[in-house]
Amino acid sequence: MRKAVWGVGVLVVIVWCLFAGQYVVLSALGHGWAPDKLGQWGDSFGALNALFGSLGFIGLLATLWMQGDQIEQQKSEGAVARDEQHRQRFESSFFQLLSLMREARDGIKYGSFRGEAAIQQMATILSRSVSVKGAICSIDDQILEIIKEYELSFGYSQNTVGRYCRVFHNILKKIDSDKMLPEAEKNDYARLLRSQLSDDEVSLLGVNGMYLGYLKYKSLVGRYRILKYSSNPHIRSSLEASYGLDAFSSYKH
Repeated sequence: MRKAVWGVGVLVVIVWCLFAGQYVVLSALGHGWAPDKLGQWGDSFGALNALFGSLGFIGLLATLWMQGDQIEQQKSEGAVARDEQHRQRFESSFFQLLSLMREARDGIKYGSFRGEAAIQQMATILSRSVSVKGAICSIDDQILEIIKEYELSFGYSQNTVGRYCRVFHNILKKIDSDKMLPEAEKNDYARLLRSQLSDDEVSLLGVNGMYLGYLKYKSLVGRYRILKYSSNPHIRSSLEASYGLDAFSSYKH
């Protein structure tokens, strides 16, 4: 299309040059400069004038089409650039939150235990409580029992456990609320988050949701299959009853 436009332009320049040098050209053709002969000779170019007019109009349309195509291309390139910038900002923020979550995990205290050791100890106590009392209870009573044990045993630790759970919750909310990330990428980030959690952390985070009763928290935990690899049988049965089996399944493609 650009070659066609250039061709029209060259043709117009040639015709303009011929017009500028018409005296020399007409003399060479034997027509002289007599007005009556020039008029007759000019009338014979009516079809050629119409052709040039059509070519000019076609050239104008081609130019407008090319400009429109360039504008669309610029818009597309701009959208791709904005999308890439957003992904970079999201990824940077995501990993900063992961770092905060690790710091909050290391700051959890339970008795003389700290960090992951404190979480492991908490999960052990919860599991032991359910295994001792849950055998003779219904599943609803088991849920109440594990919530009660969580409150009695770790209520004074909520200032440190709560911070850890809040950061975790904010990461899930950030993934879920992003309007530019496609669903598949949201699931990928959720898998990455889940890969940072030990089995004891998964149990603690699940029970914390049961204890607080936040529907949004439980909904996000279930939506992104955070509890999928929970392997503690005593705690898992209560989590399954509270969150539903979908929270432990794989993503649907």
